[in-house]
Amino acid sequence: MNCNLESVERRYGWLFRHLKEFYTRFETVFPDYWGVDVYLVYEFIGLTRMALNQILENWENPDVAVLMNALK
Repeated sequence: MNCNLESVERRYGWLFRHLKEFYTRFETVFPDYWGVDVYLVYEFIGLTRMALNQILENWENPDVAVLMNALK
């Protein structure tokens, strides 16, 4: 995945596409109480948080419009 604020929306689109595929392919494989989908989302959010922190720490010329668009 790209590591910039402009790609935040694409990042979450990637997650939703892969969750849909997970439900389609593995819904009957893993019991609901295992929470595999929740674990996947939790890991995704943790990785996204680290990537966004790194982007914001290294951002030399902040563009408020780009930041506001990423926060939508």
